Amino acid sequence: MAVLANQGGILSRPGRLVVEPAVDYIRSDRNRFVFRGIEVPKSVLIGIFDINESRQDIVTATATARFGLSDRLEVSARVPWVFRWDTAVLVPLIQNPPQSGAGTINTSAYGSGLGDIELQARYQIADARNGWPYMIAGVQVITPTGSNPFDVPRDALGNAEKAATGSGFWGVQPSLTLLMPSDPATLFGVLGYTFNFGRDVDTRINDAQIDRVVPGGAPSATIGLGISLNPRTSVSFAYTHSWQFATKSYIRPVRIINGVETLTDTIVTRSRDLQLGRLLFGISYRATQRTTVDWIVEFGATDDAADVRTTLRVPFEF
Repeated sequence: MAVLANQGGILSRPGRLVVEPAVDYIRSDRNRFVFRGIEVPKSVLIGIFDINESRQDIVTATATARFGLSDRLEVSARVPWVFRWDTAVLVPLIQNPPQSGAGTINTSAYGSGLGDIELQARYQIADARNGWPYMIAGVQVITPTGSNPFDVPRDALGNAEKAATGSGFWGVQPSLTLLMPSDPATLFGVLGYTFNFGRDVDTRINDAQIDRVVPGGAPSATIGLGISLNPRTSVSFAYTHSWQFATKSYIRPVRIINGVETLTDTIVTRSRDLQLGRLLFGISYRATQRTTVDWIVEFGATDDAADVRTTLRVPFEF
């Protein structure tokens, strides 16, 4: 069950080190049409249209090391190097009189560098005996080592001129993995919850002073099936879903009174919740006794999820 190891799998053998280089690509497209105005009979629209198109491409080169401390305990570390391209186009279309392309805004940002390093420990708490599945408890710590989205340079309108490579927040994710062998298949499921810790950012963006940001938590669940085709090849199918709760931001708007900039009282804004559903397919080929080649493809099943993600991993065991 090495194919979807990032979703949870069997532990490394005691005294064995697994080094896993990987390359990951994510593509996200967002197209949004917004109308602000009124509609009169016969479908005549009077108001302002906004067409917003954004694209995001992320390539991540990752080095992961896993070590089996015992037959039940494994520790690991994941170090990513991120290359990210963000582009966006905002086209206001003003009706009555029609005026296409007025005020078109194009923005683009590129960033590269160290991403958020992840540390993890996993412990097997039950064996697959008497009808019970393998049960593995884990905890992952996400460190804000990547570039901070609140510290990147911005233009006069507040648009980022450089893409951030990290989230800017600490996170902790406990999880429970269940594996039920049923030769030649294996059923697996993962339950988890990500705790994100807020922090004071003290950043001015356009006409707002952002004092503090508190990201919401994110429960997640995965269920899937792995099938062995022969002693060297296996395939896996899974569905994973995360519910990202709203982020709270503590903001003081900036107003100009008598020619002097003044910070007004703090207001608390909340973003909307995000539903991130993905369909996963993976194939694994054991090239040697110590090396496998894993390829994984994910397809976004909800509007908030990335359109496609593909990962190539080649773990080596020592």
